[in-house]
Amino acid sequence: MKPAQLLLLLLFQSQVSQTSSTPQIVNGALGESVVLPLQFSAEKRIISIVWLHNGMSIAFTQLEGQSSLTYITDPKWKNRLSVTNSHSLQISNLTMADAGSYSTHITTMTSSVVSTYDLRIFKRLPRPQVQVDSLSCEHSTCTVTLRCSVEEGGENIIYEWTKTGPRTVLTQEGSVLSDS
Repeated sequence: MKPAQLLLLLLFQSQVSQTSSTPQIVNGALGESVVLPLQFSAEKRIISIVWLHNGMSIAFTQLEGQSSLTYITDPKWKNRLSVTNSHSLQISNLTMADAGSYSTHITTMTSSVVSTYDLRIFKRLPRPQVQVDSLSCEHSTCTVTLRCSVEEGGENIIYEWTKTGPRTVLTQEGSVLSDS
């Protein structure tokens, strides 16, 4: 670590810190990219930003005037991390190992602020298949039962059905929907 980086980290540790209480949940798709948005008041002059994954430093940005230098501090992230113009963290080619807790430590001239994120990685699923399980009509009322399935979906699939008509009565149990 360069002397300037070490000095900034020491300054960061000695200042008053404000921490966001609830992590921001960010969802990403396996193999794709995601941005962890840095939300910070533009009026405050940022000196440095440290990004951490599960408590380990992965990126450090040093700001001087209008320019900034970003260092990827963990070599395994070298080709997959970038910092946007707004200093948000972009992670590309997501893997399941990327899921977890992220935090950013922003140091200004007068304070430091910690923001936290919870990154969840999901496998993008193929188009679902919907089939009619049963259909019955009595006394001007029809009841239909639909079943939804996804190839290679596994057991952690959440099915969500949406009501489309005002006279619809829906009964939902996971992948099965009954409509009267």
